[in-house]
Amino acid sequence: MKVMAEDRTRRAVCRQVSAMSCDAYEIGIRDYVEKKMMIRAWSPSKVIESVPWLKRMNLMCNDIFIKPAPGSETGIILIDDIDYDTVEQMKMDGYEPIVVVETSPKNYQAWIRLGKSVQEGVRTEAAILLAEEYGGDRNSAHALHFGRLAGFTNRKSEHTTARGQPWALLAYATDLKPNFVASSAEKLLGEAVMAHEDKERASNERMVQARASIPLPSEGYGSFAKWYKAFSSNARSPSEADWKLSVIALMNGYGIDIVRQLIMEHSTGLQDRKKGHVEDYLARTVGKAEIWVEMLASGVFVEYEKVKHKLLRLAQERAREREREGNRRQLTAE
Repeated sequence: MKVMAEDRTRRAVCRQVSAMSCDAYEIGIRDYVEKKMMIRAWSPSKVIESVPWLKRMNLMCNDIFIKPAPGSETGIILIDDIDYDTVEQMKMDGYEPIVVVETSPKNYQAWIRLGKSVQEGVRTEAAILLAEEYGGDRNSAHALHFGRLAGFTNRKSEHTTARGQPWALLAYATDLKPNFVASSAEKLLGEAVMAHEDKERASNERMVQARASIPLPSEGYGSFAKWYKAFSSNARSPSEADWKLSVIALMNGYGIDIVRQLIMEHSTGLQDRKKGHVEDYLARTVGKAEIWVEMLASGVFVEYEKVKHKLLRLAQERAREREREGNRRQLTAE
């Protein structure tokens, strides 16, 4: 009887997903030629089930990446662009990885677990601290940065040889100990928490000062497009620009309905980005910004990371109250 060959890609994916031990993942499928990323939010079982499709996408010149899904309960971080001697040094220093992937010859990424659940902002600061300590890529030091999923080829042209593209190889995984935490995690977390709180405080202060330092157009909003374009050029994404500009506009006295109209008219690619739910996106973004501005105006230090999940609920409650008030006024008028 013929014995089927082991699917090494599937085995590598299973081991990496098991070792990372997240309740949900985002898988990035990036077209190397077009430089466009397609993202899928999947459960661990769905990732494994989708290996055949991911193989096909990889053959079609797509790189395959993985990261914990935003909002998922996790405490893992990534350090990118290190050599294996650095991996060994990290182990000796108590930052034992749960996953090590050789992304190209002699170049590695390592995932480290700091605890069961660590908020995103603190994870980002921890990733920055490790990158600085061990010479990793500072630009990859973020809680939501993608790492390569083992078992697929690296499509970057600079790594191509006569033998083809190199494989992203799973060098190490604690798949038999899925909840393993680095022995020096507590020390790093303490430093990361302080760094995060300092940055949050500074960010709040800058946002409060924005009213004076970044004045909005004073006559209606005819020149808002130019202002929006200049300000949003420094944002990491259009959604981040929408959020920050909503906050600043509300601080400058613009009403919530006007701010929604401004974002609708000037947000980059809004109709394509939020196709089918533009109104819902505007209500959520501007509604949350309104609550956040009120929190800042209270004069009490508020850490955004600790309240961001409450903002939507509070904004929805206020929207329902406004709707009820509108209905009451309509009945009174009739």
